[in-house]
Amino acid sequence: MTSTKRNYFKWAVQLYKWKEKRLELQLRTKTANENITRTIATAEGWSDRDMLASQTYGRLHRSSIDAAEPIQNADFAHIKPIVDEEMTKMFESRARRTEEDTLKNLRNQVEKHYNWIKSSTPKDKIVPTLPQFRQLPVIKLIQSQQSPTSTDVVRDLKSGLLAGMLDEDLKKWVLAAREAFGAMLGYPKYKSASKTKLHPAQRVTARFRCKRCGKEGRKYAQDGCLDFVGVCNHVCHDSSMGKRAKDRWDPGFFEADVQVIGAIKRLLTLANLDEETTDSFSVASTVASRIQCLSCESRLMMDFQTMMCHAHRHDEMEIALLPRADATNSLAPTHTFSRGVCAKLMLPTGQAKTFRGMRNYGCRHCSAVASTSITGADAISDPAGASAVAANPPKANFSKPNTKKGKFLVKSDPGTRLFIFDGLVSHVKEKHGIERIGDEDIFCEVALTWKK
Repeated sequence: MTSTKRNYFKWAVQLYKWKEKRLELQLRTKTANENITRTIATAEGWSDRDMLASQTYGRLHRSSIDAAEPIQNADFAHIKPIVDEEMTKMFESRARRTEEDTLKNLRNQVEKHYNWIKSSTPKDKIVPTLPQFRQLPVIKLIQSQQSPTSTDVVRDLKSGLLAGMLDEDLKKWVLAAREAFGAMLGYPKYKSASKTKLHPAQRVTARFRCKRCGKEGRKYAQDGCLDFVGVCNHVCHDSSMGKRAKDRWDPGFFEADVQVIGAIKRLLTLANLDEETTDSFSVASTVASRIQCLSCESRLMMDFQTMMCHAHRHDEMEIALLPRADATNSLAPTHTFSRGVCAKLMLPTGQAKTFRGMRNYGCRHCSAVASTSITGADAISDPAGASAVAANPPKANFSKPNTKKGKFLVKSDPGTRLFIFDGLVSHVKEKHGIERIGDEDIFCEVALTWKK
């Protein structure tokens, strides 16, 4: 072995021994630091773990171990004001975090109880929106507790004193809302000794619209308006509004839907029903699809729910209630009214997408005009003229296909032309000026069979 290698190995051994001594010294320093940290923390009423977590003292602790020089009382005395300030901030932050966690837990339990109320009560029972529910006095009291006496708020709200207080708060909220919407309908401070008369806000004619977003939500989309239960549960669906704005609720955000109210009152008169009684709510099943709009040139047929949405197309919708036999004979067998077909076709499902692409949908407006023309031709009283018409039938009204947009591929009569659904939506908008297609505007040549 050469002298160079011998010197190298000798140096390596010395270095290893020095490293062992250094590590041993650092370990003793760490133990000494932990002891003095524990002593200081006990004297100050702190936790030694909190002291080590503080920025200034933690850095001193680590650097002293690296330098293998234990911390002295004089070292801590020099940085004590800074450490004291950091510890104060740490305790305040921890207290805030604990308070936030407590509040979050309380809010979650309140929301859980709210969902339970919504799911377990009858559909016609009025429950405010969740933000309004949180504003009820007993709920505000629960959510304001920094140190709740009970960890199971849901259990407490279902039984005992809190359950009674909550039920009373809900009743007061509903009464206040009913008075506000009753005044909106023209019945301020309404009172009646009769127990059979409905409050104006809870009648079938009580229909409202949101002035802020103008939308009804999925549940009331086919109605085109909101009833009293709907306004109490309404949350604005405008994407441009922030969460805080959406959470706000006030009767002043709504207005009476006079077009729908007028149409319903005219229908009740035709059906011999009184809006002040509960019998008026049977109007939908009583009239079925026998309502005919006299304000439309095409004399569309519809049911009660569709009529409410349709009423927005006219300032004062005039209607007729056809006898059952006439209503059945007024439409071709394949063109019968089908409620909810448009809503189903607009669903984001694979089956709806497939059905939308079928060339299976016709326009009732064009079909009605075509039927009127045929009726006029059939009404010729002169036999010779009738024979001439039969021998030389009028030419069909062919139109050029819209190949650019691909709405239809073949030339056909407007009354019998079939579209894909999106093509029909554009057709009724461009030709008939209808922005929002409804079930009354469409018929299916072949009935759709939906999977359950």
